[in-house]
Amino acid sequence: MKQTITLNIGLLSNHKPARPISKVTVLSSLASLGFRVLIHKELTAEQAGGGEPTLVILALPPDDWSGALYLAACELNQTAIAASFDGGTSGHLIGPGASSWNKGKFDPAWFFAI
Repeated sequence: MKQTITLNIGLLSNHKPARPISKVTVLSSLASLGFRVLIHKELTAEQAGGGEPTLVILALPPDDWSGALYLAACELNQTAIAASFDGGTSGHLIGPGASSWNKGKFDPAWFFAI
């Protein structure tokens, strides 16, 4: 059986000013790139530690999950998307501006699991 991946995707674009992104848009983008979403939950900015509203997703990833996730970050105007295969103990930041977040290093303290 394929291993699941947990994703944290912000629901604000990186445009100036930031624009809201609907969860339907996020889920459609992921589906078009081969992710099979199993469950998801939406966190308010407060629930997400005072950051931005965040969609937490558990999915079955496509074989080229990192390439697909990079494309999703671009499509959704995200600097980076956080991803973990172990519920947030370790993970990845993937996207065109990933290096601008914690020098590109995954931080479990800012990751939300399902």
